[in-house]
Amino acid sequence: MTRSARLASAKATGWVEKYPGKNLVRGYARWFGVDLVCALTELRALGVKIDHEREKQIRVTIANRARERKEQREASRAADAAWAAEVAWAAEAAEAAWAAWAAWADEAAVLADEWDAD
Repeated sequence: MTRSARLASAKATGWVEKYPGKNLVRGYARWFGVDLVCALTELRALGVKIDHEREKQIRVTIANRARERKEQREASRAADAAWAAEVAWAAEAAEAAWAAWAAWADEAAVLADEWDAD
């Protein structure tokens, strides 16, 4: 739904006047499927007076959420890198163990041949 369609719908249904909840901005955002900043803009276009402190609080909340998501992504990437390093170490250890076993098997075969030759 476009902005003009949302505004027309809100006007036609009297959505703002009929909203029963406490948080008009969040209710509008959820009802019309927009983010909080868009809800602020559209509610102002509908003539709703929104305190600048409330707008500032909403913008700070959005910025904090974005920062937290970024930190979580970075932590996840760090964990993935650590896991990849462990997998590489395990692969190297397995390869070294396999090489040691192969060398032992070759030596055992030579000793067995010598033993049989006696």
